[in-house]
Amino acid sequence: MLLGNLGITLPATDLQIGLNFAASAPELFAGKEMGEDALRLFSDYRARLAVIRSAVGSELSILKGATTWGRSLI
Repeated sequence: MLLGNLGITLPATDLQIGLNFAASAPELFAGKEMGEDALRLFSDYRARLAVIRSAVGSELSILKGATTWGRSLI
C-alpha cells in the first residue's frame, strides 16, 4: 500500500508495524466480578459493619450480664 505525501518525515523506526486493531474477544467475567469496583465493595462493607455494630451494641448489656454471671460460677 502506497501512502501519499504526509508533509512530514516519518522514519521507519517510528512505525509500529503489525499492530492488531481488530476487535478482541470479550472478557470471561464482568469487571465487577474481577474486583474493579473496590469503592463499591468498601461501601457495602461499611454498611454491613454498621448493622453488626448496632446489633452488638443493643445486646451489650446482656453480654455483660452473662459474663458477670459466668464469673460468679468460678
